Amino acid sequence: MEFTKTILPLSKINEIGDAKLSGNDLEFFKRVWATNFDVYSERLEAICFNGKKRILDAGCGFGQWSVALALKNGNIDALDCSKERVDALEAIASLLGLGNIKTHYGTIENLPFNEETYDAIYCYSSIYFTDVKKTIEEFARVLKPNARLYLSTNGVGWYLHNLIEGHNDSNHFDSRAMAINAIVESLNYYSSDYQNISQLITPSKFLRKLLLEYGFEIIDLRPDGKIVLNSESKPKSFYPESYYGLEGVYEIVAEKK
Repeated sequence: MEFTKTILPLSKINEIGDAKLSGNDLEFFKRVWATNFDVYSERLEAICFNGKKRILDAGCGFGQWSVALALKNGNIDALDCSKERVDALEAIASLLGLGNIKTHYGTIENLPFNEETYDAIYCYSSIYFTDVKKTIEEFARVLKPNARLYLSTNGVGWYLHNLIEGHNDSNHFDSRAMAINAIVESLNYYSSDYQNISQLITPSKFLRKLLLEYGFEIIDLRPDGKIVLNSESKPKSFYPESYYGLEGVYEIVAEKK
């Protein structure tokens, strides 16, 4: 089934957002759902996240990736720590008749699923809101052997960009304050046992090492939208490759051994 912007009932999607969300969440929701849906579809094709029996969308947020995954795979478990976002995704899945999406309220640091449950985990722009070490341990626990993991996260360049230039500022969101807080919390996290995390800088060198420690093999690691495991795909990046010569938003595909 092809799912493009031309057949997406965007007005009804926005009605759901207006009913379920507010503030920065509502603004973000409308931005991601206004994006041509082929962009999400092509990104999944590029990393070969299709034809899988059961996938976890870890930190599903506003549901755009859950819907894209559901159109290409079997059963999708979509989990988020925001009850409002989960409720919005439930309403969207119902609107689109996608019975293969099951929503869950919870954290990706403490997944409510049994060991070796999933054929793949998709985690877009969520892991840096958590204690990354705990989250990778949980991902390793619930993935089957030889299952794939996709991660998207941010290096220090992204936060410098937000601090210096700002990004998507509004009455509900201050990107410079976010960046300052992330830098301070990251310094605490990497120098101690600090765990009170709201956002964490995740350098690829650190994340690569952590994945290897938990038994993963790195398949590929590149800037956002640059991993192409399917040569017929032409994914689009959402972000520049770097900021000020420093690592920005990047993605990883790994396999559990």
